[in-house]
Amino acid sequence: MTNLYAWNTARANPVAYPNVRPARLFHPTRARRFFGLFDKPLPQQENAPIVMFEECLHRLGGWGRAKRAPSIPVVLLGLLTMTDYHHRRNYNIPGHAHELTFSCYRGYKFLQEERICQWLAESIDEARANWHFHLWAYVFMPEHVHLIVHPERAEYDIADIKKAIKSPVGSKAIRCMLKESPYWIPRITRKRGKKTERLFWQSGGGFDRNIVESKTLIKMVDYIHMNPVRKGFVEKPQEWKWSSAAWYSKVGESPVGLDPVPSGWLWI
Repeated sequence: MTNLYAWNTARANPVAYPNVRPARLFHPTRARRFFGLFDKPLPQQENAPIVMFEECLHRLGGWGRAKRAPSIPVVLLGLLTMTDYHHRRNYNIPGHAHELTFSCYRGYKFLQEERICQWLAESIDEARANWHFHLWAYVFMPEHVHLIVHPERAEYDIADIKKAIKSPVGSKAIRCMLKESPYWIPRITRKRGKKTERLFWQSGGGFDRNIVESKTLIKMVDYIHMNPVRKGFVEKPQEWKWSSAAWYSKVGESPVGLDPVPSGWLWI
């Protein structure tokens, strides 16, 4: 859809875009550079979709070569390809933090079991050591997980980090189901052609949001900590065991190892 918008826009507006060939817009990264959406981060507010639309329209309308206001497809292209937003593709950019969200297969509440949460905590600790990233915040919900991580090295692959965290937990849980709860096996079994697989985590890798601003980081930490409160599980974020909220509030310890956020990123 994004590439189609880019191609149609360039083809339909040869006067507005005289020096741009449609082929140059096919890659999302090129499209973002072309429309100048990397000049500064787009605003993150409660009414974010409206604010981002207006900001995007303003920036696109002010592009030096444009002879007329950008069409709606152009604006949609900008919204679809901008950074600091949920996406499935991974952008491994040095210095960025990542808010990762992944879910149990079909939304099953596997993480209600204390043992599985402990396996996940151990897997995160091991992955931190092996893949060199900092864990800044987290929450384990019954059917999904939020993590905020910050890779230490300039060269990294966030997909490898996610795999290192998720794979050991899925393998242990499925082996446990085979022995103790075999009635679960048909529910987590999926056939794709001749291939049969058992899934603990929802396929697709989940969502990965790049974070580049301290105000966005603060909002994301607050957002994930409030998950158990919004669901009605607890009255205060720090009451939820599998969360970094108590550690941030300095009223308790975290069952998962955490790293302090550098002063340049947060209010501390």
